[in-house]
Amino acid sequence: MCANIPLLSRLASERKRFEDWLQLEMLKILMQEYPRIEIEKGFPSSHERCDFWLMEHNGPQSWVELKLCVTNYCSQYCETSSARPITNQISDIERDLVKLQRLPEAHARNVLLIVYPFPDSDEVQPQWLSHLARLKATAGEVSEAFTVRLEHNAKFAKAVAYSLSPKHAEA
Repeated sequence: MCANIPLLSRLASERKRFEDWLQLEMLKILMQEYPRIEIEKGFPSSHERCDFWLMEHNGPQSWVELKLCVTNYCSQYCETSSARPITNQISDIERDLVKLQRLPEAHARNVLLIVYPFPDSDEVQPQWLSHLARLKATAGEVSEAFTVRLEHNAKFAKAVAYSLSPKHAEA
């Protein structure tokens, strides 16, 4: 996906969501490693769907939700603002974490969250920290997975990816 950084930079500068495209790009990569993989697999006993399901080589199933969160940070990088409030996006992520919690404990469950645009510095947005704390209350583990530097029209920003693993559902 590194070859697509110019495209990602442009989409981020316009605060566009590109989850469907990203899902297909990830599928191409994952198919090389996992022969048993499905996109949009239905959750057991539910009409809801999960972005990725795959069978690990050692046997357990992995269920992965892919989420994009567009911020209104970095006004100098973007020419438009996001029409979708970040609080609504955080609520969507929490709903996905709860769906994953319902799966049996033997299954691996994760959310890959990509948040953009962020300032191109080490400074963390204080508002983002409060949103992240809200997600940590639902997720058992939250860790930064990677950062991608974005450039568009000689302006810089970054996208940050997080891995979230939901807590086990309470009995």
